[in-house]
Amino acid sequence: MRIPFETTTVRTADIFANGKEYEVPPFQRQYAWTEEEWEILWEDLMYLQTGQDDLHYMGPLLFQSNQDTPDHFVIIDGQQRLATIVLLVLAAIHRFEQWARESDEEAIVQANRERAEIFRRRFIGEKEPMALLYRPRLTLNRTDKRFFRELISDRYRERRVRSPSPESHRQLYGAYRFFVRKLQDEKEGFHTPEDLARFIDQTVSQKLLFTRILVADDANAYLIFETLNARGVELAPSDLIKNYLFALLDREGVPQQDIVDLMSVWDEVIESLGVRAFIPFLRAYVNATSPTIIRTERLFHYIKSEITNRERAQTFIEDVRDKADVFLALHSPESDFWNIWPDHQDIRHLLSLLKLFSVRQHIPLLFAVYDATQRNLLRDRFFRQLLRDVVVITFRYSIIGKRNPNQLERLYASTAYAIHARTIDSEGDVRRALRAAYLPDNEFEQSFTNIAIPTRRYKRLVKYILLMLEEWVQHPDHTRFYSPEVIHAINDSTITIEHILPRQPLPDWQEAFPDHATWLYRLGNLTLLEDTLNREAANKSFSEKRALYRRSRFSLTRALADLEEWTPEALRQRQSALAQYATHIWRIDV
Repeated sequence: MRIPFETTTVRTADIFANGKEYEVPPFQRQYAWTEEEWEILWEDLMYLQTGQDDLHYMGPLLFQSNQDTPDHFVIIDGQQRLATIVLLVLAAIHRFEQWARESDEEAIVQANRERAEIFRRRFIGEKEPMALLYRPRLTLNRTDKRFFRELISDRYRERRVRSPSPESHRQLYGAYRFFVRKLQDEKEGFHTPEDLARFIDQTVSQKLLFTRILVADDANAYLIFETLNARGVELAPSDLIKNYLFALLDREGVPQQDIVDLMSVWDEVIESLGVRAFIPFLRAYVNATSPTIIRTERLFHYIKSEITNRERAQTFIEDVRDKADVFLALHSPESDFWNIWPDHQDIRHLLSLLKLFSVRQHIPLLFAVYDATQRNLLRDRFFRQLLRDVVVITFRYSIIGKRNPNQLERLYASTAYAIHARTIDSEGDVRRALRAAYLPDNEFEQSFTNIAIPTRRYKRLVKYILLMLEEWVQHPDHTRFYSPEVIHAINDSTITIEHILPRQPLPDWQEAFPDHATWLYRLGNLTLLEDTLNREAANKSFSEKRALYRRSRFSLTRALADLEEWTPEALRQRQSALAQYATHIWRIDV
């Protein structure tokens, strides 16, 4: 799909040239930069000022334009950087005015007043004749708009009697004061008005580069957000969704206090989840009730098409808050959220395994089943049964089988929708629907026989698998793949993973294993060993390791001591035997 947009490389001077005006949407997040970000910007500017760099790239700015007002732009992304630059220039303007007040020479007074006025018109705006307030070149959101306007018009400085509130106001004023201190500090090198004028006119205006992206509507803006995020640029698409929802509530005549309350709810959700997790959460939430799976790039379109009035928007925001609590609990097995659930200890153990597997395709399904339990359509106890099935399916399908995750996601999402639409209304039907993702025994065993898992990256996962295999060997009739003893032992540092063929083999190994990398991380080459014995084994020959293995408390490891040699064929045979054990451990019956 072709997205209509215009992209240009611009300097700070180009952004503010020719009377252009910029507006942060009313419901976008507030100013949030802190001294850490101000200091980074200042250091970058000092590199430019001292000639150590010629140009500095500041990243993309995403604006929405309107043909009816060609010089007015809505800021989708970039308010933090632009507001900070304006506050830096404001600090410079006040430094020029200070020089004017301190001088007795009319020429110096006049020159510094002119410099202050030039930069005011260029970066701040023009004064309105009636109110004598500046019509700002940059307007912030509804929370920060008035304070920012008073700050750049000097009204706040003139009447300030206490620290500003809320937090964003303190941060705005803090940024201004930070740059005031920097410009007055003798060590920074701005000894004369000419030095400072050169800094603003050449360094700030000409040596900061941006990529300006102009889009015609908010739908295209969201797609640009996703494109830039895919390339590693940190943006906040949640802001765009938030702005749409609260602009809708405003248009629909919702009382302002109600809007403020709902905004607090929304902000609390984002704060509790974190910005990075919010969009994955929102996508999972949507896919729990959508008849077709909604990809991230279509999320904004879906929300915009589904939520078209105040009732839907208010219900959506309140339900998002409730589901955020569920989402957090699903990722935090120890959460108090589970205390009132039947079998809560089993639930915690099963969630720990899903967290260990680092998967999230199942979240829409769990949302749907959770809702069904709240409506008494499914028993609370079924939630634990479903988690058990999901763990086994995930282990067979994803961890060992390495099958296509998109197919699994589609199955979970379609089952979630069927539960939501009540076309599936029994526990047996839910479990049978998931059977399509249950890797059959023969395929699972074949995949297990050949799998290799790098232990540096997946150490805890490998420990879990080996611990379960050990449990099966010792207690085949009583093994549960989510036993608390095993889950606790995953984090036991005295239990380590031994590479029978060592990671750094001595020459003795090379004859038997000329292709070392092929065999190193095969599960058949891995076993459990006490940390003291593992340190002693190191990269010794197999004949030397056998004596150490015989002293281990782990049955799987002691069995290795009965072998005369360790060869690729011995490794294959061992892994094939482990695969047969695994087929019995990780299984469900529907």
